[in-house]
Amino acid sequence: SPLGGLGFNKDRRWNEAHNKLERMKLFSNQANKNNFEHMQIRETSANKETSKRDRALEFAMRIKKPKLKHSPEKIAFEFE
Repeated sequence: SPLGGLGFNKDRRWNEAHNKLERMKLFSNQANKNNFEHMQIRETSANKETSKRDRALEFAMRIKKPKLKHSPEKIAFEFE
């Protein structure tokens, strides 16, 4: 080792832990691939009718907001 130490000791326990980790990674990759292949493709929302909630939100977004008679800065200044 460049710092003068003895270096890393790869013993039997380290090899077992390393092999276990590699098997876990391989299993997770295979499971992920398998799940991705069998995943059902959801229908697009264009084919479905909009819900009442969505229609209400769209309606609410189109309503014009009333204008304030006094600006918020003036109101805050009057109370101080």
